[in-house]
Amino acid sequence: MEEKSLIRKEYIAIRNNIPAEAIMDKSRLIMEKILALDAYKACKKMFIFLDMGSEVKTRPIITKAIADGKIVAVPYAVPKSRVMHFIRIENFDNLIKSKYGAYEPEYNEENIVKCDKDTIIIVPGNAFSLDGYRIGYGGGYYDTYTGENESLVNIGICFEEQIRTEVPHEAHDRRLDMLVSERRVLKWNS
Repeated sequence: MEEKSLIRKEYIAIRNNIPAEAIMDKSRLIMEKILALDAYKACKKMFIFLDMGSEVKTRPIITKAIADGKIVAVPYAVPKSRVMHFIRIENFDNLIKSKYGAYEPEYNEENIVKCDKDTIIIVPGNAFSLDGYRIGYGGGYYDTYTGENESLVNIGICFEEQIRTEVPHEAHDRRLDMLVSERRVLKWNS
């Protein structure tokens, strides 16, 4: 969809123009909001992406969740397949850079964590709408995964600059349950 591609490029550029110090400050505020959520307190597992570039910094969230006794798993995307597994990590050792530029764990079937009603999924994206939709990177991995797996809650995280009134979406696009920015928490399905 051409419009999605243009919005994706526009919002990546917007995010890339946020100063590094502001990214760190905003990321800290987002982490505080996530840690205050009832869903975070209730979950036993957190599936969360490893940030790259100008994305919300997720490593402090991961570190805190591990310290809080949560099972933390990060995505491993099978190229050109829309298949994604979440692999448990207990630290940031042994991560490798994927062909997409993101860090991910080595694929190890024994460390795949199954999603269930005790799992929160932290979802990345480039542009988010006020009604719970997002534009990611175009691979469809998260929409496929969240469509096939039941979780406690799916939470998008972003900077306030990434929120717009609406984004185009299609039948296969999955609506988030929540969106957390440095300024607010929006809830739809929870």
